[in-house]
Amino acid sequence: MGKHVEDLVAVYAGSLPTLKPLLTAWTQVVLRYCDNEGYCDNPWWFNERATVSTLAAAAWTLDGWAALEEFNTRKRGGIVPKDRTDEGSRHGRCDLYVSHKRGHSYAIEAKQAWQAIGNDADAEATNLMMAAAWDDVGKLDKEEAKRRLAVTFVIPFLAKKIANVPNAGIEHTRSVVDDWLRTNPIDALDRTPHAYAWVFPGNTAEFYNGKSGRVFPGVLMLIEERLRAQRRTAER
Repeated sequence: MGKHVEDLVAVYAGSLPTLKPLLTAWTQVVLRYCDNEGYCDNPWWFNERATVSTLAAAAWTLDGWAALEEFNTRKRGGIVPKDRTDEGSRHGRCDLYVSHKRGHSYAIEAKQAWQAIGNDADAEATNLMMAAAWDDVGKLDKEEAKRRLAVTFVIPFLAKKIANVPNAGIEHTRSVVDDWLRTNPIDALDRTPHAYAWVFPGNTAEFYNGKSGRVFPGVLMLIEERLRAQRRTAER
């Protein structure tokens, strides 16, 4: 084994300071899962639903916080009857609801983006998923929670040949990740998140997937708040 590589963790609450405890807890939940699995498995390389569950789990680890996943609700944008002039509504599901006993509540629609880093770095997939999450959260019922969040989980990956040249293991993988983060991947996005966090565990055998031939070293969570439209008051 090479020398020990420390966990790389960042939390930025930005314009959503009430989320900082949740973001911090999320990074710890991700690391706990990896540790429980002996760093042979991680919670981010499966699918969107699995990754969203880590954010729900983070809420339940905090005093006063709670969460519900995949619950039934109504969404805007359904088929509009001829005798109606509004946008209509339809039955649907919200990805996640998180609340705090002090009155904070968040309705969340999430997407997952698979983004190449290293020589093949490209933010296109992330930009597309951020736009999709933004669109989805805008369809939530106006009464759903006090705040609405579009969340995009970004799963960076690099080809095995880049991560292990030659047989450099996690140390070389981390150098690629460090270079990518140093250039600030947020700047490459079409949209600027209001808050974000990331986790790249150090004690790992690279999280290499043999089927895809790729290494998945960590996960980022990008958060945007979508405000409700304000009705204009008539001039007097």
